[in-house]
Amino acid sequence: MTINVVVHGVLGKMGQQVLDAVTNASGLQPVGGVDMNASKGAIALPDGSGEIPVSGSLDDVLEEIGRASC
Repeated sequence: MTINVVVHGVLGKMGQQVLDAVTNASGLQPVGGVDMNASKGAIALPDGSGEIPVSGSLDDVLEEIGRASC
């Protein structure tokens, strides 16, 4: 079973550490990031395996995740 994770504060120092930990943890899948300083877009995963949507709005990220899973 994989747990999907949205990292809040993803552009900050601790948020980057959390994103790195989630990316490298078995059983966890980073699917989005939220940060009050973010524009709507995407950021690369620390291990280079892809990118996740990022926005200043949790609603925007959840909407993007919902579109991607359809």
